Amino acid sequence: MKKKLGILTGAFAALYGYSHFIENRSLSSFLIENVFKVDKLLNKNSSSEDIIYETLEKSVEESKHPLDLPKKYVRSDVSEFFFQEMQVFSWNDKQDVNQKIIFYIHGGSYVAAPLSFHYRMVDSIARQTGAKVIFPIYEKVPLANYKDVFPKMLALYKKVLEESLSADRITIMGDSAGGGLALGLCLLLKEKEMVQPKNIILLSPWLDITNRHPKIAKIKKYDPMLDPAQLDRFGQMWSDGDINNQLVSPIHGDPRGLGKLSIFVGIHEIFYPDIMKYHKMLKDLNIDHNMIIEPRMNHVYVMYPIPEAKKAQRKIAQIIHDD
Repeated sequence: MKKKLGILTGAFAALYGYSHFIENRSLSSFLIENVFKVDKLLNKNSSSEDIIYETLEKSVEESKHPLDLPKKYVRSDVSEFFFQEMQVFSWNDKQDVNQKIIFYIHGGSYVAAPLSFHYRMVDSIARQTGAKVIFPIYEKVPLANYKDVFPKMLALYKKVLEESLSADRITIMGDSAGGGLALGLCLLLKEKEMVQPKNIILLSPWLDITNRHPKIAKIKKYDPMLDPAQLDRFGQMWSDGDINNQLVSPIHGDPRGLGKLSIFVGIHEIFYPDIMKYHKMLKDLNIDHNMIIEPRMNHVYVMYPIPEAKKAQRKIAQIIHDD
């Protein structure tokens, strides 16, 4: 027993040393990345077409019934309402028009329901800021596309705005596909001459639905989560073939006149090149924004149970807090 314990202790120490001193990252982030790598290897024998079919089938099945309230993942009371037939979760509501609001749009390649990690992360930020959360469960492919979803999101934002003291209390936030949707929504607000939220916070946003950036091919080997072939299929369905529309590929939109942008990205993800391209565009236009780049981190690292995520969540809370 002592021998086994010694081996385990030695192995743990070796992993800890490797992650901290060689990879310069937390052990938990190193382990999570390798869990994703193992999962990818286990699915290696499944064709991309099979995975796409199964994912779409699951999306259709999930759409038949409302999602369960995320009570297990949120520390305050969660309520729900239906807005234009769209399920919306809300929590940490103080019934105060002065309360800050996080309008959160979850990711999932426009096909998947939110994960427990989404709820836990948003709840953590809400508790740090005292903000009320509005969390819409928008329709997904293959039963809907951006033309179905944007009118509802626009109307929901208008409702939230009317119930708040000021747009200065509102943060629109999203991750991955939800980050692209969030930025697209703010571009639509600009087009409709509606008031912008104070903050637009994007976590590993999907900015170009075509994934055509030439550097993606080189980065692909470092990304254990995202599969370009699957994203291409879901992206085509979401865009209804209109791949360069700024609502589905917001990298093509004019970022001038939007709320204050803050972008978080890890280097080990295929969206990194397009995000950096967007960062350069913002700099060239002299648009003040926050750009947080985390070496060796994976896609939407901000929502996982790792020290790097906690640090990012504190930064997000600080951004929302600042008046």
